[in-house]
Amino acid sequence: DSNLSEPYSGFLNAILIGDRSTLNEDIKDDFVKTGTVHILAISGLNVGIIAAIILFLFGLLNIPKKASLITTTVFLIFYLLVAGSGAPIVRSVIMFAVFVAGYLINRDSDILNSLSLAALLILLANPGELFDPSFQLSFISLAGIIIFAPKIDGIFRTNTVRRDKFIGKLTFYLLKSISISIAAWLGSWPFIALYFNIISPIAVFANLVLIPLLFLLTAA
Repeated sequence: DSNLSEPYSGFLNAILIGDRSTLNEDIKDDFVKTGTVHILAISGLNVGIIAAIILFLFGLLNIPKKASLITTTVFLIFYLLVAGSGAPIVRSVIMFAVFVAGYLINRDSDILNSLSLAALLILLANPGELFDPSFQLSFISLAGIIIFAPKIDGIFRTNTVRRDKFIGKLTFYLLKSISISIAAWLGSWPFIALYFNIISPIAVFANLVLIPLLFLLTAA
C-alpha cells in the first residue's frame, strides 16, 4: 500500500492475500467478463504456485525431499491463516497435506479422494459453506479438471507428443495447459452463469496468458 498506488495495490492485495476490500470495481468487472475472476480469489492455483516456489528454493539448497515437503506444508498452513482461511485455500492445503502424508508413508494419493476429504472436513466444520459460491466454484473447477482434462488430452493426443526436444516439450506443455483450461471452464461455466449472468468462452484463452503471469507476479 505504501509503495504502490491504486488500482495496483488493491489488485496485489487481492491476488496475494485475498484482501479484496480495496479492489477497483472496474478491474473486478473485467475479470468477471473474461471468465478469469478466479485469479482474484485465493485458491488452489495460488497454493500451487507458492508450493512450487518454496520447493524450487529448497531444491536449490539440496534439502531432502521429505523435509522439503513437510516444511512446505507448514508454510502453506501459515499462508492459509494469513489469507483468511477461505474454503478454496483450505481445500488446497488439505489436499497438499494428504499428498505429503501419502508420500511419507509410501502410498499414492488419489486426487478425487483427496478432494472429497477436503470437502468433508470443511463441511464438518461449517455446513453452510455448501451454499457459498466460492466453495462451489473451487470444488467444481478442480473436479472439472480431474474428470475432463484426461479426455481432452486424448482428443489432442497430448501424451503421444515426443518430449526429447525443446519444441516437443513446449508443444506438450501448451496442449496440457489448453486441456486444463478447457476442463476447468467446462466444470465451472454453469455456476459462473448462475452467479454472474455471463458465459465467457474467452476464459479458455485468457487463462493461458494470465496464469503464467500470475506465477511470475507471485514469485516476484
